Amino acid sequence: MSLNCGICGTIRMHQERNCPGRGSGMTLENPDFVMPARSCCCRAERAERTGDVGDAIDRAISSETGAVLEPVISSEALAPCQAPSQLRDAARGLRP
Repeated sequence: MSLNCGICGTIRMHQERNCPGRGSGMTLENPDFVMPARSCCCRAERAERTGDVGDAIDRAISSETGAVLEPVISSEALAPCQAPSQLRDAARGLRP
């Protein structure tokens, strides 16, 4: 399982901390990870709401064919301690 935040999250966090507001090369256009997995007869689904993830994990675990689970998260939810916008503001010397 890998989280899909639509950007290169770790790179964005470093760029926002060191070069606030001047991120480059972070936006991704991800492929559809579910479609090729299904074409290989694997269980596959995308979870776009937090409430859907638990049931999706249960279905993946019970799959007899293997499974792909793609949880989609906000690009602001990359780290448990600070969002990228908070890193950017801190680097600019702004207070939350």
